Amino acid sequence: MDFLKYYNNTQTGFKHNKKGDVEFLTIPSFNEAGGVIHAFTTRNTGVSEGGFKSLNFSSNREKSRDNILKNYEIICETLDVPFADMVLDNYGHTPNILVVTEAMRGRGVYQNMSLPTCDGLAVMMPKLPIVTLHADCAAIFLYDPKTRAAAVCHAGWRGVVGGIVKNVLDVMVHEFSCDINEILAGVGPCIRSCCFEIQKDVERIFKTEFGDYSVEYRNGKIFGDIEKGITSSFFKYGLPAENLTLAKECTYCNDELYFSYRRQGRNGGAMASVVMLTE
Repeated sequence: MDFLKYYNNTQTGFKHNKKGDVEFLTIPSFNEAGGVIHAFTTRNTGVSEGGFKSLNFSSNREKSRDNILKNYEIICETLDVPFADMVLDNYGHTPNILVVTEAMRGRGVYQNMSLPTCDGLAVMMPKLPIVTLHADCAAIFLYDPKTRAAAVCHAGWRGVVGGIVKNVLDVMVHEFSCDINEILAGVGPCIRSCCFEIQKDVERIFKTEFGDYSVEYRNGKIFGDIEKGITSSFFKYGLPAENLTLAKECTYCNDELYFSYRRQGRNGGAMASVVMLTE
């Protein structure tokens, strides 16, 4: 199977859910499998103001820790996830994956203690929620309902080029003993090729790492397709196409639902991806 056939055989669309005033996205295949709570948040509801309005999770930009903690409480109550146990990645646009253990409960959110630099978190323990943040970079979700393992990644183009997809699959397969044919995956909203303008240096990297189909040309400008870059990595490492769901929603385009660093700079917030195995 060539890449474009693989890409066309993936699943399309996350489910938009609303509970009270909180709108969040979930992956249909994860919902069908059961056994996992997961969500990609939107801007709707929350207590932050200005460019951070309203459900912002980025404490690096908004300086009100009280607002950030209240927003975490809102999403935890919505999802029925224990606030004090949430583990937040310490992202650095790396391909690093950290296996989360009991000793890490609450780090990065409730305890305000950072983990080692990591852009992906993986877990086998139930009731131990893991979280990554996003404001154009993609969220990658993984879940094996048979082995009972899950992971979530913050994936910008540097992390994808660096091998974050390979690394998280290695953890799932080699450390958690998952069968790659049983792993379900999703790629959440991110800046898409309609809006992700790149320069020639990044164009060369995209074409080398992901192929010509990962770059588009319009009106004398170059645009990168990070979603296809991530998909090409799943293709390369053997995840079945039908196990992969692409949200195909652009964070830059949709100001009402999503924050975007490319659109707002440091005056904008970030969405959260939350994953927790249930009992």
